[in-house]
Amino acid sequence: MNVSKKVTQYMGVVVLSLGLAACGGAPSEGEMKDAMQREADQLIKAMGPFAQVAGMEAMQILKVEKVGCDKDGDKAYRCDMKVVAKVQGKEVTQTTRGRFVKTSDGWQASK
Repeated sequence: MNVSKKVTQYMGVVVLSLGLAACGGAPSEGEMKDAMQREADQLIKAMGPFAQVAGMEAMQILKVEKVGCDKDGDKAYRCDMKVVAKVQGKEVTQTTRGRFVKTSDGWQASK
């Protein structure tokens, strides 16, 4: 095996290792979207019949675009994001900041 081939293989292992290490970092856009949808569903459920009065009987998180995240504790990140949601049949876009905590059940939206 020539030196060039060994270097190429080594670099492949290094890049793969760095990619796997990154998996332990901040939540992905999909994980943030799922956590926010669970939080919205819990809020609507907790509101009970008042959710309908408030016009919030259904909220669907359509898209989360992560702008950036900062570490905020051992397993937590504060993330700036652009969120697109459907509320009362209308799409609403909002730029916001949220806190996400890694738990044994995955990422959770937190205050």
